[in-house]
Amino acid sequence: MELRTHAHIIKQARWFIVLFTLCAAASGFAWSVARPSPYQAIIGFDVFLVNRPAVKEYQYGAYYDLKAAELFGQTVMSWFLAPAVVKEMYDEAGVGYAIESATAFTDRFRAKQYSPQHFVVSFRSPDRENAQQLSRGIITVVERRAAKAGRVNDQSVFQVTGLEPIVTIAQLNIWLVTVVGGIAGLLLSLMFIYLREYFRN
Repeated sequence: MELRTHAHIIKQARWFIVLFTLCAAASGFAWSVARPSPYQAIIGFDVFLVNRPAVKEYQYGAYYDLKAAELFGQTVMSWFLAPAVVKEMYDEAGVGYAIESATAFTDRFRAKQYSPQHFVVSFRSPDRENAQQLSRGIITVVERRAAKAGRVNDQSVFQVTGLEPIVTIAQLNIWLVTVVGGIAGLLLSLMFIYLREYFRN
């Protein structure tokens, strides 16, 4: 099909393309405005080395303290990928849940380490109360498991402390959704007119 033919097809259906694109963009805008805004909870955790194991030589102690805290923090972060631990957090919070799949159950949580002694966990929730309850359950379980996990000679080597959770409304970029809707509408309208042309011939 020559370029001139493409131009002719698009020119003939130009009003359909324009209207379809505008409708798709308007639908994206209306959906983003009308949908309930979810809440985002952000919980910071500090990792402390509280009982250093006794060794004969401990050169560069401060560096190894930070490195140990960093590795233990990564261990704690990995708990959010374990369905059994996530279930324990929900149970502690008294929040209902449904396990459709192990991946979907744990994918709700995002953990990121910002420094050797600090990491942050975030998740979204349909309402503020649910987010606050689950945040408290998460902090309780993490602190309890951390006290048991890092023990040497029946002493806790690390202490993980959860900070006050921050719960805010997760803002949606309305204009981005509108633009994406418009682009999707444009592509779909082109697909429709070419399908029509194909079956016509």
